[in-house]
Amino acid sequence: MTKRPIYKARDLGELINALPAMYGFPPADSLVVLGLTGKRIVFGMRVDLPDATLIDSTADLAVQHLQRQRAEGAIVLAVGEPLDIGRRTVLAVEARLGTVRPIAGGWANDERYWVSMAGGDPDGYPYRRALDHPASAYAVLAGQEISVSREALASRVLPEDGERRAWIERAADDDAERFAAEFGGLSDKELVRRVTAEIMPVVHDLLARRPVDDSTLLRLGFALTLIEIRDAVWDLITRDNAGGMVGVWLHVARLLPVAWTPSALCLAAFASWLSGDGAMAVIAAERAMVVDRKYSMAELMLALATSGVSPLDWDDWRESRQSRDRGDRAAS
Repeated sequence: MTKRPIYKARDLGELINALPAMYGFPPADSLVVLGLTGKRIVFGMRVDLPDATLIDSTADLAVQHLQRQRAEGAIVLAVGEPLDIGRRTVLAVEARLGTVRPIAGGWANDERYWVSMAGGDPDGYPYRRALDHPASAYAVLAGQEISVSREALASRVLPEDGERRAWIERAADDDAERFAAEFGGLSDKELVRRVTAEIMPVVHDLLARRPVDDSTLLRLGFALTLIEIRDAVWDLITRDNAGGMVGVWLHVARLLPVAWTPSALCLAAFASWLSGDGAMAVIAAERAMVVDRKYSMAELMLALATSGVSPLDWDDWRESRQSRDRGDRAAS
């Protein structure tokens, strides 16, 4: 996985300009809360600035997320309008931090920012908000895609259109029929074994950015509609490869018939969450639920992305599950 470059912000203005590299888009009219361990940012959440009546509940939610993420310190920022709502929300969060140490806080529009700490200039500080800031440039050079808005980021989960889309929809039924004819007479256990053996090299090719033709992607996509196959592929996603897996499953999802996309979208959502990209995790899970409101993995991914559960907790759960599986195999 390509590691994100380290960028050191010298003030709140530079930190605000680094947010697109963290979230994949420049947050607008948003509350941004960053959790730190030592000097490194290990968690980030973004929510729309609340109505005045919801400031307290929004502040409570932000602090709950920080606590679940085991953050030692916090940076609390409100970016956009209305400025007074942003100011009040930042102060409400800081008043609830408790054992989480306040590192920095403030609110800003596109031209000035104000700091919450004592001694700040009441007139604020000038800065220029721009996507061509060095923090974003470093991220793009490292291979990250930065969109101009959350709406533009969300377009990355939508199906590809045009002639290629027409071919995909036409070929899908034939591919499903061939798959059923080839594997239809197998037991569930043998089906999973044979299909998994076939598609795993395809996943590794995609992760290594080797070319995979559309027919093979269709076959992979249909295989993922089987829950047992999807879960076997899910187990391939780790903290080390999660960043690359986001790209793999977004690519696959865009090239599948819409009805087949929830599995790939949910794998993209999980990889996004595991790599710290909560915004894309939410977007991918929400898109999966648009396609199939009853798809249970989409509900799980949305809960993971919005409840403040730490990816570190997933590692602990995964290790304990694998230990149980090894014990079950030894006993059988």
